[in-house]
This record gives sequence, C-alpha cells and structure tokens, in this order.
Amino acid sequence: LPVLGGSARATDIIRWDLAQAAHIESSTVLAGILEEELRSHVPMGSRPLQQAPMRVLMGTNMPAALVEVAYLTNADQEKQASTPQFQQSITLAIYESVLRFRSHLESRR
Repeated sequence: LPVLGGSARATDIIRWDLAQAAHIESSTVLAGILEEELRSHVPMGSRPLQQAPMRVLMGTNMPAALVEVAYLTNADQEKQASTPQFQQSITLAIYESVLRFRSHLESRR
C-alpha cells in the first residue's frame, strides 16, 4: 500500500471475520485495564466485564474493547451520563487505561 511520502508498506490480508482472533489475549488485557480504571472512577454493576464476539469489533485488526458508558433507556443513568462530572470521570478512566495499556505493550517488546 502507498504511504505518505511516496514509500510503500506491506499489508497482510486477513479474513474479515478472523481479524480480531490474533488479538484476543491483548484485547482481554485491555478490557481488564479498562474495567479497573472505570471502577476506580465511576460506579459499576457487579458483572461489568463480559467477553463475546462483538460485531462492531469483529473486523478490527488490533487489540480492541467495547465500552458501554450508560444505558440511555434507564432514566437514572441518562441523567448521570449528562453531568460534566460523570463525563470527566469516564474520560479520565479511558485516558488512563490507554496509557496503562500502552505501557503494557511497550514492556513486552
């Protein structure tokens, strides 16, 4: 594939439905870090971490996790999700998760 600057890079062709398969272990680590950070910033349910083949992540060729912040069909959660304090807490938790995950990946090199 062409790259900015005129060079090229090799790419692997991976079946769409198998793209995430090579990253399940790293995705599990990412999800665990996200859970820890979110739990330290916002109230969470008793079973916040679930593993399942998510259609929106299926073609992702990198570690990935889906974060559901609130259910807007729940009036209490909708009200909480609209507050700047809640939004800032979620943002901080995700930011800190990304930093921790990046450190995890760098330590494996």
